[in-house]
Amino acid sequence: MRLSVKRSVVLLVTLFGACTLTRTLYEVLTCPGEVPRTHMVSIRVQNSNQTQYRYNQNTPMVFVGGVPRSGTTLMRAMLDAHPDIRCGEETRVIPRILSLRQGWGRQTEERWALEDEGISQELLDAATRAFLLEIIARHGDPAPLLCNKDPFTLKNISFLEVHSGISFIILIYFFVLFCIKFLEQQISILEGFLNNHVTLKTGVMM
Repeated sequence: MRLSVKRSVVLLVTLFGACTLTRTLYEVLTCPGEVPRTHMVSIRVQNSNQTQYRYNQNTPMVFVGGVPRSGTTLMRAMLDAHPDIRCGEETRVIPRILSLRQGWGRQTEERWALEDEGISQELLDAATRAFLLEIIARHGDPAPLLCNKDPFTLKNISFLEVHSGISFIILIYFFVLFCIKFLEQQISILEGFLNNHVTLKTGVMM
């Protein structure tokens, strides 16, 4: 009887040690820079009426974009008129962080250096999504449906469409009026194209 109890104790200690060793090895071998796929950022925002809204990366959102001066501001104002939608002014920082994320994704020496330091593309993508959610959720009053209007955001539509529940509104402007407006207002974007005013004027006249 004593031998049976002793064997049981030894067996329990052995199993406990095996479990502890397995868990330790898992924590050691797991890459510290890798974010679990189940990682989910959640933000809680409270409005002036003490109503709380909770947002995460699966929260439905609307992105308004297109060529500048194509009516994106008017579309934003129309959406903001709805009591359940909050779009707000341009953030200006969202297109920049998306451009940085796109640059980090290119196979360059900087990208390889980041990988060597444990900063994987998955980690960068997770951080970018968390940044976008924080900015969109907190740069205005909370609402059931959030909206973002930064015209150049849709240059990274392939990254944004990974999220579930994301909708896009893309505004397209008549080319002739678009060129005239850019020339008259001297808007300095798309440098390689808009700096050639002769070509633009020829295209408008045609």
